[in-house]
This record gives sequence, C-alpha cells and structure tokens, in this order.
Amino acid sequence: MSDDFTGVAIYASVFCAVLLVAILLSVSRNYENLNEQVLDGFVNRFLVGIAFQCLHFTEEFITRLYERLPQLLGMQVWSKEFFVAFNLSWIFIWSLSAVGLKNQFRPAYIPVWFFAIMMTANGIIHPLLAVAVGGYFPGLITSPIVGILGILILDRLLKMTRQESK
Repeated sequence: MSDDFTGVAIYASVFCAVLLVAILLSVSRNYENLNEQVLDGFVNRFLVGIAFQCLHFTEEFITRLYERLPQLLGMQVWSKEFFVAFNLSWIFIWSLSAVGLKNQFRPAYIPVWFFAIMMTANGIIHPLLAVAVGGYFPGLITSPIVGILGILILDRLLKMTRQESK
C-alpha cells in the first residue's frame, strides 16, 4: 500500500468517524424545546465560531499547513488550491447550516455538530503537533481560541438538546 493511499485513508477514516458521530448526535438529541431566543443566541455563537475558523484557516494558509502536515505524516503535499477550496467549502456549508438552524431545518445540525467536534479537536491537535516538531506548527496561534469556541459550542449544543428524563 502506498504512503499516499495510507495517508488519504487515515484522513478519510477520521473524517468519516467524526461525521458519523455528528450524524448520531443530530438524530438522537431532542430539538423540540428550542425557543427562538435560545436558537438566536446559539446561532450568534456559531457564527462567531465560523469567523474564528476563517481566521484559523488564514493562519494555516499563510504558514503553509497544506505542505507541513502532509510532510510530517510522510504524505504528498496538498495543493494550495485544494486546501483553499476544501476550507471555503466547509465555511460555506457551515454558513448555510446557520440559515438552516434559523429555519428549524433539523438536518442543519449535522454540520454544526461536526463543526463543534472539529473546532475542539483543533484546539488539542495543533499544540500537540507543535510539541511533536519542537516548535511552531501552522495553526498553533489561533488553535486555543477555536478550541475554546468549539468546547463552548459543543457544551451549548448538548445543553440545548438535552434528552428528557422519562
């Protein structure tokens, strides 16, 4: 098996695992008791998270995460175009999700859960990568902010959609 295929398989596996968790959380949580004020407050927090993800993506782009991460993992580097398209696609999906939440479109929660999980993971992974390389790693400066926002969004999602005791 080639190193490139192994690397792609690892990325795809992690992506699919997080997506599966997001889907399971989306379908298993209770969204019935959300009033407009609670939902508005959450959407505002989510939009702030998206704005900081844009800042995080900018740091990653300027400091060439698209080269450094694949190299660290022994893979072929990603093109700038792929990296930008990938990130902008997610920013678009998350922005549409905010609109979906405002319109009480339940499937919109899937990318929101995914966002919260991935933001939290970013807050952990980037510092660990910096430790692994013994210095700065692309995305390190903004990772604590996105990590904290991820935790806050995840916490709010869990509280908003708490399962009722029977």
